[in-house]
Amino acid sequence: MSQEELCVSPVFKLEDPSTSDTHTLGTTVLPGLRGNLALLSATCQLLITLESRPPVLLFSYFSKISALKSLMDTPPILPPTPEPPAPSDAELKQWTVITHVCPLIGLVVPFAGNIVAPLIVWLIKKPELPGLEPVGKTVLNFQISWSIWMIIASAIGVAASCLIVPLLLPLGFVVAWIVFTIIGSIKASNGEPYEYPLTLKILQ
Repeated sequence: MSQEELCVSPVFKLEDPSTSDTHTLGTTVLPGLRGNLALLSATCQLLITLESRPPVLLFSYFSKISALKSLMDTPPILPPTPEPPAPSDAELKQWTVITHVCPLIGLVVPFAGNIVAPLIVWLIKKPELPGLEPVGKTVLNFQISWSIWMIIASAIGVAASCLIVPLLLPLGFVVAWIVFTIIGSIKASNGEPYEYPLTLKILQ
């Protein structure tokens, strides 16, 4: 390997004061084994070149090699990781409405869909949308509470099946549940908070 091939980056040029000759040291700064091999090659070339040179110049050369070795040992500075964009108010509003309205799946899957659907939406989206945290708790508290009330109303209706009023009690709870769910969804679309009635504070 010629001297010109070694002069890549960084390049050190030293002038011999006794002969006015200029000696160039260059090597590619590479990490790990390749960097050490490049440094060894440059050092061997210096030993051959400086065989008849004064000790002062030899010391100066090896000082430059030490500086180059320190440069190679320095870890690279990585650019900072860009932060993800903050969620917009429109996106938060959209998922707030979805969280309020998706319990209506319970009309297809009673006593399960009305709880599982908002729970899935809440667990998936709350890391991205911190503002969805209280919304999900409010909806889940309402759905769990009203599932309990409807189970109790159904049990009363079965126990007192000979009477008309107990039979209508479960149906009344279902209609009220649908109405309150729709009202909560409308309030959410308008950006207004809504407190569901007869709701237990299960999730704080």
